[in-house]
Amino acid sequence: MKRTGCLKKIALSLAAFCLVCLVVYTIATGQNLPLAETSWRFLSFSDGSYHDVSIEDLPLGIDFGGLPANIVGMEGGSPYGGTALCNSFLGAYKIMDAHRLQMTRPIVTSLYCLSDPQEARDLTSEYLGSLNNVTRFEIRGNELLLYYGDQDDYLRFQRH
Repeated sequence: MKRTGCLKKIALSLAAFCLVCLVVYTIATGQNLPLAETSWRFLSFSDGSYHDVSIEDLPLGIDFGGLPANIVGMEGGSPYGGTALCNSFLGAYKIMDAHRLQMTRPIVTSLYCLSDPQEARDLTSEYLGSLNNVTRFEIRGNELLLYYGDQDDYLRFQRH
């Protein structure tokens, strides 16, 4: 009887150890990052602003990189980047827990997009400014919502 109880304790300890190893491996390989290696096309702001601008024709999108790295501005952050009219941008992000997200201010190339209308340039400026204020995210099927500001505001994306 004592031997069976001892074997059960060993088996439970071994199972717990394997579970811990699996969790550590998942975190170390970035498999717990739901945004890792995803690409999204910008659709709209939550308040419907810029409804007069044809967003479908604008090259606005964001790509999230994979494994965490030591990126300037965010130790252990993963890279993100994308396009904003005729410019490109790059920053770092870190998922803090299931839905909380921290993003650095994007570094943006400084081409002046003369061929784009002023409304499109204004929209792009607000879009890039909002990325720095993102505090949480939500994935709903093929849509990504990045919440910023007063928590009711969000950027809406569609998976590429």
